Amino acid sequence: MNVLTIDLDFVYKHMVEQQARAQIDFDFPLEPYWDALSYLFKTSEAHPGAIEFIETLVREKCKRADIHKIDQHHEILDLLRMYDTKFDLIVNVDYHHDIHYAGEYKCTEENWVLHGWKEGMLSNYAWITHRDAEQCNTVPFPHEIHVWDTKSMDDFPEFDVLVLCKSPHFTPPKFWYLMDSLANTHETKTN
Repeated sequence: MNVLTIDLDFVYKHMVEQQARAQIDFDFPLEPYWDALSYLFKTSEAHPGAIEFIETLVREKCKRADIHKIDQHHEILDLLRMYDTKFDLIVNVDYHHDIHYAGEYKCTEENWVLHGWKEGMLSNYAWITHRDAEQCNTVPFPHEIHVWDTKSMDDFPEFDVLVLCKSPHFTPPKFWYLMDSLANTHETKTN
C-alpha cells in the first residue's frame, strides 16, 4: 500500500522567515499567534505553483484512495495503525521532513516518521519539499528527498491512502480551506 500525506505548510512561502523569527508555542492560542505573525510578515503568500502541484497530485494519483484529515501530523500514526500493514511507500509533501529533530523523543509532528519506522509501519519514505527546507542529516532507514518542482506526475505511484494535515501552527489560516478543497477534489474524482 502507498500513502500520500500532504501538510498544508508546504504551500506557505514564508516558512523560513517564520521559523527564524517566531518561536512556536503549541499551547498559545492560534488567533493571536497568527495576528502577530501577519504583523511581522505583512503577507502570507503561497509558493508559486505549490497549490496547483498538490491539487494535480491528488486529482491524478489518488483516484481510489481512502481520505483522512488531521490537524497535527503525528496523528497520522493512529490512522495508519488502523490498516494493520507495513506500507510500501509513504510520500510526505511537506515543508518539514518530520523525521526527527535534536532532543525530540516522544512522538510529535516533528518526528512521527521515525516513530512510524520504529513501529515497522513503513518500508520506504519519500519527502517532497522546497529547496530552502532544512535537511535531516541522520536518517536510519531508506528514504528519498525531492524538490517538488523537479517532479512529474509520472514519478508518483497511485496512492491507496491520502492524509491531509492542517498543521495550524505552521500554516496560515488563509490556506486552511485547502483541507476541504483537496478532499472535494478527491471525492469528485472517486465518487
